[in-house]
Amino acid sequence: MKLCGCKELCFVNGEEAWGYWGGVMCLHLTEKHREPENVSICGITNEEVNTYSSETEYCELVDN
Repeated sequence: MKLCGCKELCFVNGEEAWGYWGGVMCLHLTEKHREPENVSICGITNEEVNTYSSETEYCELVDN
């Protein structure tokens, strides 16, 4: 699954209010409603993404 966060080449800083990595999120990141919870979607590729907001989360995602 594609990752979304500041280490990705397509990452573009978004609004600080979202509170992702360093207080920003990618401008291309969006969500799709799916039960039981929403899923994160890349607006460029329209595929589901795993988001990370810290170095720890990034390391967990790339190690799995």
